[in-house]
Amino acid sequence: GELVVLRVSNPGSQLIQWERNGQIIPGQNSDSLSVTTSGNYTVRLSNSLGCAGIASVQITFNPLPSALIQLPPGAGTTICSGDSLQLTANPPSGVVAFWLRNGSPFGQSGNVLTVNQAGLYRVVFVNSTSQCRDTSQSIQVSANPAPSVVLSPGGPLSICPTSSVLLSCSTNVSGGVFSWFRDGSVISGANGSNYSASLPGSYRVVVQGGVGNCAGSSNTVIVTQLVVPVVNILPNGPTTFCTGGLVDLQSTVSSSVLYRWLLNNDTIAGAVGAGAIYRASTSGSYSLRTTHISTGCISTTAPVVVTVVQNPIAILNFSGSINRCVGELVVLRVSNPGSQLIQWERNGQIIPGQNSDSLSVTTSGNY
Repeated sequence: GELVVLRVSNPGSQLIQWERNGQIIPGQNSDSLSVTTSGNYTVRLSNSLGCAGIASVQITFNPLPSALIQLPPGAGTTICSGDSLQLTANPPSGVVAFWLRNGSPFGQSGNVLTVNQAGLYRVVFVNSTSQCRDTSQSIQVSANPAPSVVLSPGGPLSICPTSSVLLSCSTNVSGGVFSWFRDGSVISGANGSNYSASLPGSYRVVVQGGVGNCAGSSNTVIVTQLVVPVVNILPNGPTTFCTGGLVDLQSTVSSSVLYRWLLNNDTIAGAVGAGAIYRASTSGSYSLRTTHISTGCISTTAPVVVTVVQNPIAILNFSGSINRCVGELVVLRVSNPGSQLIQWERNGQIIPGQNSDSLSVTTSGNY
């Protein structure tokens, strides 16, 4: 593809004839010859007496390296902003490649170019020995803008263990697809423009849509969880007892919190702001709602069930008068024993072995 011009420096009035590889080149009789083909070139000068002088030179044209850019199979030349496209050139041995963008080198060489911005790209092959070079075809790469995505919290980013903060996404894309991430992993089922974050972690959202269906990622928002004491209820005795009994319910945390005792999820009158101990004498499900003073975090303990068992009602039946003559017999009977255990007493003293539902009495006394 290059051109070599051979010139005769002192032709004078001599006749000139150019030859290539010993063969006359017809019509080439001037003092210069433009050469584009390899060969042994000779110029012959002749005077009017037929005397001749010759000069020869060997011209060699090295083959050009064939430069070609290849795209990945099925790939187009339009990318999304932030994405990339690989352009590949395969120079033969002894040939180096460097790349041009918009007609100028930009410091990139090698077989593969990763393109992440728009431009007109070409590759140049240079033979390391002959310095012959070839420039490839042009590849015009276009870039579509990614959606603009901004993530904003709807409240403090330090949350209580049982609370959450609403994260809202604003974007310039209409009808985009939302994907939420926590600590780099996709949050299953989170595909709206808002997300209620109840766990600590690093949150961001990706929106896909718009021109070229490109994807844009938001800023990162870090949610932290406040550390508050774990409160439980410890009964100081059995939680099942007879009527008239009671059990003290005690909080495992005795400072830094405000107390609200609950019975069946309702606040117990007079037990708001009360101490860490509540004396329970009524059946029901008891729990303790605490407010951590320094953080304002509210938590409710697991319930403790208290069961108060009603005392059996003993009814004595007997026939006749309770004032009897000596030697007569009075039979006392329990009318409703059910499955209760029975013990008879006289004048406050247990009568051994008397455990049935009837008692035969022949002695005065209080039974």
